[in-house]
Amino acid sequence: MLSLVAELANAYEPSSRIRERNLASILKHGRQAIRSASQLGETAELGQTCAMTATLLVHQARIEGQGSKEFVRLREEALETLEKSRAAITESDFAPIMQQLESQFLHHRMDRWK
Repeated sequence: MLSLVAELANAYEPSSRIRERNLASILKHGRQAIRSASQLGETAELGQTCAMTATLLVHQARIEGQGSKEFVRLREEALETLEKSRAAITESDFAPIMQQLESQFLHHRMDRWK
């Protein structure tokens, strides 16, 4: 599963340029992890990885700045990734985790974009 540790460590990086580069790398690994979990049919892993990657995409979009083309692209990718997470977790034993995640963080953030 995509580790939250990398993003937490990145938060303490003093250089904003390095933080942005690290976030781009973490997102690349998240996208790769999603492809791998999809191919292996690991629904619980897929759901958790998609949820975390969607959260990171939201963070990256905020860095890009609302109104930019990259913001719009990242927003759409985050929404699609969140939908994959929702579908995968519904099929697994982790539905309560997804409901809590959506109600506490992602749902709130996504609603502000509509």
